[in-house]
Amino acid sequence: MREVIGLFAYNRSLITDELVQMRYEASLNPPVRDSWAAMFPHPQQRWVDDLALSGAELNAVSQPVLLVHGDRDDLIPPQALFEATQGLAALDVPAEWHLSPGIGHGIDGEGLRHGGEFLARRWGGLRAGR
Repeated sequence: MREVIGLFAYNRSLITDELVQMRYEASLNPPVRDSWAAMFPHPQQRWVDDLALSGAELNAVSQPVLLVHGDRDDLIPPQALFEATQGLAALDVPAEWHLSPGIGHGIDGEGLRHGGEFLARRWGGLRAGR
């Protein structure tokens, strides 16, 4: 379980015994286990590897990006938002960001609203079937 959590953690030092135990106990819950199995059918590692972009894929990004992050995230520190924004700027990728106050490793209604507005600004002129 610690290794699986480590695949998603920005800072592995934040992976505590308590976090590992909590995630392990959640994984025993049949609906959680079924959701995981649906996201990552056997062999699981292939699907986990597919989530990460290679350096070449990252360098090929040209569309504008919206980054939304919680200021209370204890898995990926909020500073990563600004580092990612700077990295995208260095690649000439337009980036917008929103830091959600009081939000941990998740997204709230305000973050979703920013996402919806971002999509409407970028793709608002498109219609289904075009």
